Amino acid sequence: MKFILIMLFVCSLDASTIRVMTYNVLNFSDDNNREDDFIAIIDYINPDIMIIQEIIGETGFVKFRTDILDAIETDLWSGAFFTNQTAQQDIALYYNNDVFDILGTNVIYSAQSNGTRDVIEWSLEHVQSSVNFNVYGVHLKASSGSTNAQERLEEATILRSYLNNLPQDSYFIVGGDFNIYSNNPSSEPAFEML
Repeated sequence: MKFILIMLFVCSLDASTIRVMTYNVLNFSDDNNREDDFIAIIDYINPDIMIIQEIIGETGFVKFRTDILDAIETDLWSGAFFTNQTAQQDIALYYNNDVFDILGTNVIYSAQSNGTRDVIEWSLEHVQSSVNFNVYGVHLKASSGSTNAQERLEEATILRSYLNNLPQDSYFIVGGDFNIYSNNPSSEPAFEML
């Protein structure tokens, strides 16, 4: 059974508080059967930034914004520049355009095998404070077993090395579906790496 986790992070930028949500939407393309559920969850949580895993291509990216986010409040949400990844499932970022401006998108090539996803980096500016920061969307290799755990470690090591080389005093958020099954470093070394 696959668990979908919703994690909330609250960050302070000057005098404002923002809410960041990461959500694995499990192969969303244009799924009319689940849209009302997504609307209810997102409306209840009321995030300012959403890192979404398992969007299927540009169609899923556009439909999630138009059919779900615009149903909550029209024209409040923008999607960051979309990157169609080599894996069948993509990672997307949506943000409240009253609170943030998008500055750019970059790919951190971390995928280790066919079917895994690279890390996507989005640069944003908080409008009120003019603070620039990066958001990193991850979807590490799934499934248990030592081979998969080793791939997660390799992906996490690439991300960690990239983050370690950011300029001092950089601000960033890492969120997504880490597919880490325990906090035991011997069975899940990616946990320790992160």
